[in-house]
Amino acid sequence: MNVTTVLSFVLAIIFVVGGFLLMGYAFETPGLEFALFAAGAAAEFIGFSLPPVMWRLSQRKTQQ
Repeated sequence: MNVTTVLSFVLAIIFVVGGFLLMGYAFETPGLEFALFAAGAAAEFIGFSLPPVMWRLSQRKTQQ
């Protein structure tokens, strides 16, 4: 197992859990509902897209 793979999955878990927390607290803060929910959705997107991108990057480096 590669260090990059482990690091990308750890970062992905942090982004996913943080995104859930941001989206959960979005409706508890008056006036910032949309901003917090959008930030949570963006964190979720980053968390779910980070491992495939990092895996593809490491595959390119091993092929060269």
